[in-house]
Formats: sequence, structure tokens, C-alpha cells
Amino acid sequence: MKIVIRFLYFMAALISPSAGFTAEKFFSSPTNQNRQVLYVASEDVVIWPHQRDTKVVLFAFIPFGEDAADVFFTQVAPKAISAGAGIVVRPKTLTEQTWQLFALAACLPEDRRYVFLRAAASKSRSWEKARSVHSYLRPELDKAGLKQSEIASCLGNTKLREEMVTRQKIAEGRLFRPVPMPNLHLYLNEHYFPGLVDEPVLTETLLRAIRKANGRPRAVSAIAEALAPTVGEITIGDPAAPLHIVRYDTPEFPAAGIFFNDVFPHLKSNYIDTGKVRFTLRPYTWFQNGNEVAAAVLCASDDPIVQFRLFALAAATSKHWQSASGFWNYRRDGLTMLLKEAQKELHIDPARVLACASGSDARRMLSLLKETANETFDYFYSPTTFIGTTEHLINYNWPALRAVIDKELSRIEHGVVSDEPSAR
Repeated sequence: MKIVIRFLYFMAALISPSAGFTAEKFFSSPTNQNRQVLYVASEDVVIWPHQRDTKVVLFAFIPFGEDAADVFFTQVAPKAISAGAGIVVRPKTLTEQTWQLFALAACLPEDRRYVFLRAAASKSRSWEKARSVHSYLRPELDKAGLKQSEIASCLGNTKLREEMVTRQKIAEGRLFRPVPMPNLHLYLNEHYFPGLVDEPVLTETLLRAIRKANGRPRAVSAIAEALAPTVGEITIGDPAAPLHIVRYDTPEFPAAGIFFNDVFPHLKSNYIDTGKVRFTLRPYTWFQNGNEVAAAVLCASDDPIVQFRLFALAAATSKHWQSASGFWNYRRDGLTMLLKEAQKELHIDPARVLACASGSDARRMLSLLKETANETFDYFYSPTTFIGTTEHLINYNWPALRAVIDKELSRIEHGVVSDEPSAR
């Protein structure tokens, strides 16, 4: 369901020069590989909120010529701006038409660029295949006072074209992920948000991420309360272990399969089995197929290892049991397919699991887990892992996770207490 929201601010007052803004202002990770692309260039089309000290920038790679472009400008962008995020708009695909569009935008006064692109997105079906984009956007260019001679000069800016082509090639090789989502790619700082159109849950997730990035860290006591034992979680390890790891994860994305197949065996043998770590998985799902699968994981067995294995199998094969046309599109036979595949390996009864998963108890537990995560620490990224009371937004490989665990165990051993948790 599309919800049209009017802009909450007068647009011209929001737009300001991008000079002086660098990647270091927005990224917490000093080794982020995307800095080569995710920075604010002088010719970018940028809009800043009233609070110029924002810690959040939404890099929007827009597919002009598709409905997603208009949806972004009418639905996603107003919410992001009102929540305190800056926005950097770039073309998703650098066709001749989008090149002309951005070349013209670069020649406009800074207080007209974003408004110009917004107007262009609403008319993109008209000019997307036209040889002369500016003929279709003449009214907007006239409003900005751009003369015909200036238009020709703008379209002849070969340096700008070279810079945009270079960034486009890097983005295609690094930033655009092959997932069944609309052809719109958003990065909130370094965190990827695929699609974010037509599905309200994704936009609400974006808003939680913006609030979190612009807000203060939660106190350790608040995080500890949020991580207290609850229904629907799956736990293994000694209750008296000095370190508790809580991982929120979804079977809808392959990352969970990689973790439980490649990393978890090392974690179990080196830390859980030796009494150093207690490990808890809290399923967090996004769409209907994921809800069914997570409910089946809770119903599959009383043995946490069996539950972890089914969770891993689901994640590793997610593209088969989810709809190929998008994560949020329901595939009626998805859970049945998964359980038939897991039946022999895990010795489960598909009929019994299906009956349990369709009941209200499992769904209620999953709903409670999700609500708690959303309300207590603004959940927005799968996976999110709490190692002690420190929140980590990275799907660590084994060497990296081992280093983090060893550091935390050393801190506990020496009685070092942090006043506030930090997001990694």
C-alpha cells in the first residue's frame, strides 16, 4: 500500500552546498570498502535536513524511468528528511538519458537541483527513451532560468561525464546486489537497504536506522533488560558462562546460512562447549515466508542444534522457498518444500512441524521478539549480534569473531565495565 506523504519542509531551505562533507563524517567503520563510492561529490544532488550536524546520509541510487523513482521522491525521501537524514541522489543506471538529466541538474543552482530531479522522476515515463531529455523538462529548466546556450554547455561537460562513468562502474561492481528486489538501491551510511518501495515495513526500518544513528547510545542497563531471557529464543551453553552472545537473524537472507555452517561450529567447540560462552539465537523475520520458516524452526525440535541446522538450511536455500520476484511476495509452497528437503537430514516430521508452525503460539513468540527488538534498540539490520552488551552490525567471519570474543572475555576477567554500549 502506497502512502503519499507531503514534504514537511520548504525544499529550498533544506538544500545546501555539499562542499566540505566527506566520508569520515558519516562512517563509523574505518575500513569500510564502500568509501570509494559513498562520499559526497561536489556535483551530487544533495539535500540536508535543518539539523546540519546530521550523522546520517542516505545514498540513493535511483532507477529513473521506473515507478520506483517517483515512489522514492514522494514516499521514502520525505520521511527520511523529516527524520533527520541527508540525501545524496545518483542514477542507478547511467544511460544517455539519465546522463543528460544529471548534467542539467549539475548546472542548476543548488537550491533547484533536488526539486528538478523530483519533477523529472514524476515524468520519467515521457523522457526515458527520448533523444532530447531537456525538451520534456523545459518547464523545470525555465523556472531555473537556464538558457538554451547554457543547456548545450552543460551537456558538453566531458569531465563530469567521466567522473560519473567511473563511479557507475565501481557501484555496479560493489554496491548493487543481485537480490530479487526493485531496481532501487539505498545505503544509509554503510548499511544497505534493498528496494524500500511498496513495502511499509522496509521504510519503517529505514526510519529506525536514522533515529538510531542520530541518537544517543542506550545505557547498558537498558540493553541488559532488552536482552533478558524471553520466549521464542533458542539458547545453548552453560547458563553460568561469563559471556552471553545474542544474535538476531533471519532465515530469509543467505548470511545466516554462512554463519551457522562456517562460523558456528568453531564458536561451539572453542567457547560454548568449554563453558566460556552462552549463545542465543532470536529469529527476526521480515515477510510472510520468513515468518512461516522461523515458526517451523521453533517447532522442529527441542534440541537447539537441530533448530540451528534447520535455520541454516533455510537461509542457505532461501532463494528456492521464497518468491523469485521479491522477498515480500508470498510463495505458498515454500515451507513445505523446505521441510521435505530437511526431513531426511534432521529426522523431522514435516506434517507435525507444519501443524505446529501454523498455530498461534509460535507466531506470537516471533511477534513478541520482533516488537521488543524494534522498540528497545531500534532494530534495522540483519544480523545484529550483541556480544555482552555491545551491539555489532557485522556478519563476522570466524577469525574476526574470535578476536572480538577474546577481547570481551578479557574485559570481563579484568572487571572492566563500560558505561554505554557501542554499535560496531
